[in-house]
Amino acid sequence: MDDIVNIGLRGMQDGFRRASDDAGRVVSAFQGDEADDAVRSLIDLQIDQRQVEASARVIQVGQELLGSMLNIYA
Repeated sequence: MDDIVNIGLRGMQDGFRRASDDAGRVVSAFQGDEADDAVRSLIDLQIDQRQVEASARVIQVGQELLGSMLNIYA
């Protein structure tokens, strides 16, 4: 079960890292005149959000599986 949680944590960390990078690109695009880059970066931010949400769900399912296994063995 630790592997499942670790996978979820790595996914969340990756999503947060990408979100930080994409947010920086949004700011840079709005400081210049690069609307297309801003739109693409905003879309990427939404993708990053979904990755973090999905990874959090992986952790939640891992914890639920662990709880179920403990109930079965108890």
